[in-house]
Amino acid sequence: MIRLEGVQKHYGTGQAQVRALDGVDLEIEDGEFVAIVGPSGSGKSTMLQLMGALDAPTGGTVAIEGVDTSGMSATALTRLRQTTLGFVFQQFNLVPTLTAVRNVEAPMVPLGVPRAERKEKAGDLLETLGLGDRPGHLPLQLSGGEQQRVAIARALANDPKVILADEPTGNLDTATGGEVMRLLAGLNSEGRTIVLITHDTEVADAAERVVHLRDGRIERATQPDASASTA
Repeated sequence: MIRLEGVQKHYGTGQAQVRALDGVDLEIEDGEFVAIVGPSGSGKSTMLQLMGALDAPTGGTVAIEGVDTSGMSATALTRLRQTTLGFVFQQFNLVPTLTAVRNVEAPMVPLGVPRAERKEKAGDLLETLGLGDRPGHLPLQLSGGEQQRVAIARALANDPKVILADEPTGNLDTATGGEVMRLLAGLNSEGRTIVLITHDTEVADAAERVVHLRDGRIERATQPDASASTA
């Protein structure tokens, strides 16, 4: 589904240059649940930005479904992000002036989905995620866990094959974070590819495979017993 080959990402020049990623090779299979773990500054979020076609590598290739993203036009990249990839962020990134249902509808608008169909699908997603009684609430009227569930519903709006989650439990308490991780694990069991960025090794244990990143390089990969952490 996603392949990184010799990926480098550098910022700045000369002695001030920062090597956020320094020759990363990684393959993520269709339907896999992978966690990328590492301390602050290890390159985790940079890697997610590249996987999500939100940025371009300095060197190497990032391919999604076998297509090198560096050869895609801006229009094609936008379409890729709209249809194949879903994003979940630590800060939720909900539009504060839109209700929960309107936030979930938002990704469908550029694709020309009719208003009635958007509203029905958004309502169904909120219902599935336990927010069937919250469609008319604004983000500030929801708890952190509820906002993150709205964000997950929004990420699912266009039926993406891949969910890219950047520290999705970072602003949540332990119990609520556990609920979010169970939601992601459930989506994975339905066949979606999940890539999770986290600094928390306990959160990462929910994944099938954990890739450990340090100083822009992959140190090792492990396979935890996910059943114990999602029970």
